[in-house]
Amino acid sequence: MKEELPPERNNGEVPERPASPESYNKAEWNKLKQGDPTFAIKKGKEMGVPEEELRIIGEQAYESFFDSGDFSSAMRVAADLYGMDSEKWKHAAEKMTQQRRKEYGLEESKELTPEEVEKIETDIRTLLERLSEYNYDSFDPETQDEWYWVEQEVEAGKDREIAKAVLERFLKVLEGKVK
Repeated sequence: MKEELPPERNNGEVPERPASPESYNKAEWNKLKQGDPTFAIKKGKEMGVPEEELRIIGEQAYESFFDSGDFSSAMRVAADLYGMDSEKWKHAAEKMTQQRRKEYGLEESKELTPEEVEKIETDIRTLLERLSEYNYDSFDPETQDEWYWVEQEVEAGKDREIAKAVLERFLKVLEGKVK
């Protein structure tokens, strides 16, 4: 067991004390479990809720989200409980990508040739040039927020066909707002 020093002798840090299984507020935990599972798990960890209880609520939430097709939420829960390298997270991410490809009218993902990749990247650059013709500040906060997420998708999205489709759809939205 780690020796606990007074804060003034421990570089000003208060030492961590592992919570005993009975040291958390069960009423507060029961209330938290009724709400957002990812928030409940985070707060539960802070409260000292035993890992087994966190896993139970997390597993129930994961299965519920997954079964309902809310793969984004399933991914959040899986990341909190198992990590982003876990099979559960990867499975939910794969399903979300399939769902998004369908939403954007894209075929199932396939290995692209270097020429196809270059064509998509060229198209994305052209679309970004069109996007730069719009004045971000002239749009309402909701559109600005969507703009931000579109740029995130284009910048970091691994499925470049989805990134292109997201950008194309957003440009149509902007064109509709300007006319």
